[in-house]
Amino acid sequence: MQIANTITLIKQDPKTFLIWDVQIVQRNILEKIYKERLSSKWEVDCDLDTFIQYENKPLDLKIPFQHILKNKEEIGNWITNLFQNNSQKNLLIPTIAQDKSGRILMQAWANENALRSALQSGNGTYFSRSRNKLWIKGEESGHFQRNLIWEVLETKPVTLIYHTDQMGAACHTGEYSCFFREMKAWEDASLIKL
Repeated sequence: MQIANTITLIKQDPKTFLIWDVQIVQRNILEKIYKERLSSKWEVDCDLDTFIQYENKPLDLKIPFQHILKNKEEIGNWITNLFQNNSQKNLLIPTIAQDKSGRILMQAWANENALRSALQSGNGTYFSRSRNKLWIKGEESGHFQRNLIWEVLETKPVTLIYHTDQMGAACHTGEYSCFFREMKAWEDASLIKL
């Protein structure tokens, strides 16, 4: 299970994006990448803060080291090592939810408590930066993310992928995936629904 031939860009703040294996990309550089790769398909999420670029040809990028965590003990040890060996206080890691067919559903953030909650419950759990609290996907809508398989990408920062059985819609808009629009032009306000 992997996200083949894609680059995912995650908004850090209004002017910078995190790009896998490259770290931080300035907004103007991202716009330049978009314009140079018009042959690619670009999807954007409902909040306009995460972009996926699907290449029509194989990517010429180094694939980050990735591995599946196989059981609860291995996941617990990984969480402990990740947070004990990091000097950054209140560390949040980018977390991608992907269904088991390979469709990317959403991107959110997780802290240590969110990861331990997900390990305990088996449900996709995140940290809401806007509400400053843990957020279990589906706790209000009933659209849970269950039967998680944990995949770690050794990027900077580390990125986690939950391969999940999505119950209903992943997006708060009611769409199955937050990535339901394709960008036809950079910052096109009339994003085309897929």
